[in-house]
Amino acid sequence: MSDEQSPRERLRFSFVGHLSDAELLSVLLPRSGERWRDAVARAQAFLDRQPRGLASLHDFLSRPTQAVPGLKAREVATLAAAVELGLRVAEAQLESEKPVLDTPHRISSYVLRLRPAEGETGILVLDALSRARQAHRVLTHRDAAALAAAAFLDRAEGLVLWRYRDAPAEVRSEDRHLARFLQEGCRWLRLPLAAVVVGPGGDVVSLLDLEEPVH
Repeated sequence: MSDEQSPRERLRFSFVGHLSDAELLSVLLPRSGERWRDAVARAQAFLDRQPRGLASLHDFLSRPTQAVPGLKAREVATLAAAVELGLRVAEAQLESEKPVLDTPHRISSYVLRLRPAEGETGILVLDALSRARQAHRVLTHRDAAALAAAAFLDRAEGLVLWRYRDAPAEVRSEDRHLARFLQEGCRWLRLPLAAVVVGPGGDVVSLLDLEEPVH
């Protein structure tokens, strides 16, 4: 494939995985009259300014309407939509497989396949065989409570609350606070709950001193 072809042209003849992060970003954020090489350079400069590189794009989910240096408002919205869609595709693919999540190792492996960002939180809804029926992201305590109630009404058999940390051994008070908050609601609903912090190497730290199994 010729290096003289733009990323958009190369997408027509090559796998999307062959393009760099900056090239993919330039396809998402085109500007009228801009040469494609300049667009790639602008995208790379933007990524270089992010504290966590590509992982920082996840932050756009919580601020799709806020001003971001180097980006126009419509470009911020486009990035938020692209990141959200990518996460939904990954979650849908995992849900279709319905893996059994009956051990901490299996839970961490599942969570890592979601490619979570630092501090990201989610809830896994389990069926009677400890298989993942659904995967949701959680932004607030209210989100967690609503998902627990919905899972109860949908006759789920258990929940797994997870939070991703680059250093899982350093459990933060806010992590335990969310776990305890959800635990109280699950007790009232009589819904088994496991709560863990997952690290990049698959390390798992429990947030609750539960003697009961995940399911």
